[in-house]
Amino acid sequence: MEEMEGGSAEKGHVTVVYPAYPNGAQERELLRTLDVVRGLYNHFLAECIADVVEGDRFPTPREMNKGITVMRGQDAILRSVAVFTLRDAPLRVHAAMTSFAKLSARSGELRLPRFKSESRYRSLAIDPRGVRFDGRRIVLGKWMGLRCGNLDRSRRLHRPEGGRVVTARVVRKGSGRWYVHITFEIDKRYRGEIDLSEPAQPEAPDLYARHENEIARLQRQIESMEDGPKRRRKQRRLSALHERIRRRRDGYLDRVANRMVSGHSAVILEDLRLRRMMERDDCPAPRRKLFTEVALGILVRKVEAKAERACIPLVKVDPAYTTRTCSCCGLVGEKMPLTQRVFSCPRCGLEMDRDHNAALNILGSGMGTLRGSAEPSG
Repeated sequence: MEEMEGGSAEKGHVTVVYPAYPNGAQERELLRTLDVVRGLYNHFLAECIADVVEGDRFPTPREMNKGITVMRGQDAILRSVAVFTLRDAPLRVHAAMTSFAKLSARSGELRLPRFKSESRYRSLAIDPRGVRFDGRRIVLGKWMGLRCGNLDRSRRLHRPEGGRVVTARVVRKGSGRWYVHITFEIDKRYRGEIDLSEPAQPEAPDLYARHENEIARLQRQIESMEDGPKRRRKQRRLSALHERIRRRRDGYLDRVANRMVSGHSAVILEDLRLRRMMERDDCPAPRRKLFTEVALGILVRKVEAKAERACIPLVKVDPAYTTRTCSCCGLVGEKMPLTQRVFSCPRCGLEMDRDHNAALNILGSGMGTLRGSAEPSG
C-alpha cells in the first residue's frame, strides 16, 4: 500500500506498509519496548499536565529530551532502548498538549489529553539511518531484522525506485498483527512504471456487507460482557475483522487507481461533493451505505498520488449538469433522480447508462481544460 504525501516541487514522499512477521523472541522484545516507551510517554504527560494545572507552560521536546538523558544514566531499562525510539515520546506528548491547548481555547473548557494504556500505544519510531533491506527482511539498525511481506516479482521486498528512507515506524494493530511503515523520499521527475496485476477491470467487492452480521454479533457480545479476558478476546477478534476489511478494500482501491493511471497521458475526475451526495433527499439509506463502502474519497487521493508520482496531469471537472447533458448532441435535459439509471436523449435518441454518459461529458470537459492550458498565451 502506497500513499503520496507532501513534498517540494521536485521531491515527494511515498509511504509503504510492510506486513511484519516477528518470531516469538522478537515479539516479546517489541512488546517490552512498547511498554518502556509508553511509560516514558505517560511520565512526561503527567509532568505537562501538572505544569498546565499550576498555570505554567509545558516543556518543549528539547527540554524533555534532556530529562531522558538524565533518566537513562540512572535506569538500565531505559538504556536498553535506542535513544531515537525514546525521543519519539516527547514529540508525541508535545503534539498532544498542543492539540489540547487549541481545543481548550476553542471550546472554553479544560480538555486534557488521556494517558496511554497498553492497547492505545501501538507504534515505535525507528532511526531511518539504520534501516536496510536484506532479501525478505527489513533490518532495523542493530536492533533486529523482521521478516516482512509485500514482495515484488523478484520475490524481494517492494520499494520505490530511487527512494531514500526518511522515516520508519513499527506498528502493532488492535488485532495483534505487526507492520513496518517506511516513508521514502522520491524524485517526482522520475517517471516510474506501474505494474498491473490484473488485466481485467477489478470488480467492486461488497466487503462490509459480507461481514455486517458478524460485526453486529460481535458488538452485541462485547456490550453484554464484563471487562475481562473473554471480552478482550472478542475485541481483538472484532479489530481483526475490521482490519481485514480495510486491507482488502485498500488493495482493491490500489488496483483501480493503477488502472486509471497506467498507460494514460492524463487523468480526468469528477470533482465529487460526497457529503452533499449522501445528504440528498432522493438518496436512500442503502445507497448512502454504498457510497461509504466504495470509499470514493480514498480512491481519489490514491489516484492523485499515483498521477503525481508518474508525472501525469490530473484535472477535476465540475460535476454540474454532467449527468443530464447528452454526450452526443449536447442537449441539457431535466434533473434525473438517482433511481433513474438510464439516460435517454429526446433530441438524438441516445440511450446509455447515466454514469457512462456523465463520464463522457467529464472527459470532454477535462480535455478542453487541458487543451486550453497547453495553448501559448499572447
